[in-house]
Amino acid sequence: MGYTVIVIDPKGDKGLVKTTQTACISAGRQSDYLYFHPGHPEESINLNLLANSTRTDEIASRIADSLPGQGGESQPFIDMGRGALRTICVGLAILGRKPTFRNLHYFFANRRELAEQVLYQVLTKTYGADVIEEALAGKKSASKLETLIVFYQSRRMVTPELESIIALAERDEDSFSKTTQSTWLLLTALASGDLGRKLSPSEDGDKKPFYDTRKIIEQRCVFYMGLDALTDSGMARAIGSMMLADLASTAGARYDFETAPAPVMLFVDEAAELTCEPLTQMLNKSRGANFSICLASQTISDFVAKAKDRAEALRILANLNNFFALRCNDPETQRFLMERIPKTRVQTTVKAHGVSTSARNLIAEGGSVSERVMEEEADLVPAPLLSALPNCEYFGVVAGGHVIKGRIPILVETAQDFKEGA
Repeated sequence: MGYTVIVIDPKGDKGLVKTTQTACISAGRQSDYLYFHPGHPEESINLNLLANSTRTDEIASRIADSLPGQGGESQPFIDMGRGALRTICVGLAILGRKPTFRNLHYFFANRRELAEQVLYQVLTKTYGADVIEEALAGKKSASKLETLIVFYQSRRMVTPELESIIALAERDEDSFSKTTQSTWLLLTALASGDLGRKLSPSEDGDKKPFYDTRKIIEQRCVFYMGLDALTDSGMARAIGSMMLADLASTAGARYDFETAPAPVMLFVDEAAELTCEPLTQMLNKSRGANFSICLASQTISDFVAKAKDRAEALRILANLNNFFALRCNDPETQRFLMERIPKTRVQTTVKAHGVSTSARNLIAEGGSVSERVMEEEADLVPAPLLSALPNCEYFGVVAGGHVIKGRIPILVETAQDFKEGA
């Protein structure tokens, strides 16, 4: 149908990769197929997960929200890392540079250099290069920042942005590293090695093509994203949640500025692995941007375990309109689906007959025949049936309360394949 199709697969299942490729070939869309997998950088496209944002602090929240320990004892440290990233993003915006994992990682470790570059640029624009160079004349490299700070403060040109950049540069190194260790480790992983080259556009003039969610949608690509969760579940969750956050930002822009956005199909396998606020926002609000989203998971318990809170898990599931369940042995998942299937009323007919005799006459003297119809409420689909379904058979509950009992056909390319698989 020419749709944009995005498949996010935390496990990186080879069968799903082959299925996606085969579907593109069958549809004559081989050139639209894109692939990304952290474990196969040589086959992966370059992907900028920070390309689309509407606010300066959005990138900082996108990275911080992908860290584990949200809402727990680690939250204060996550917020400290978020604050540092927000300040660095403000500094990069003043310098006219786009945030990437590599320059965020660099300035996270070199905060004084960022403050020096920002102050020099702001003061030069305000007072002229000659005045600033004269103030810096004869100063050692190590004292240039202090000179610029004194010059800035003496002119009383206080702004919240510059104050925060200076405060970050003057933070005690030991205290800063202890309180932002988790953020630093994540940035290091995202900026290093082959993965870093795949996720961070170069700023040295290298024009290697980089994709982002907006470009993928505009070019109507079929994009498969494997996350290699079996090898590193933490990194898989971080990349997946940032991909969803970039998609959410793109969906917001489409909703605001496009009158008839092209359809986008988003499939998320093992969706419980990517429970995060961007996913909830996509489920809640992206329909207006012409997104259709399909989530696949093993059980409802997976969502509860990953969300760390049952209410949060149900908040995600409440945004889904249609449910399809194959064979499932988990009682909680069975109850979850049964609660969405309307009850039915079952009629029961009770028939009875009798004869009457007496002590004097054993031959029947009379008889009776009765028939009674009773009606009672019952489950349309008893929960135990979900654990007894054959392969590829399912129950579905679609919007409006319609219930479907169906079977998914197994598609093969040739008749010979069917005979061999029989």
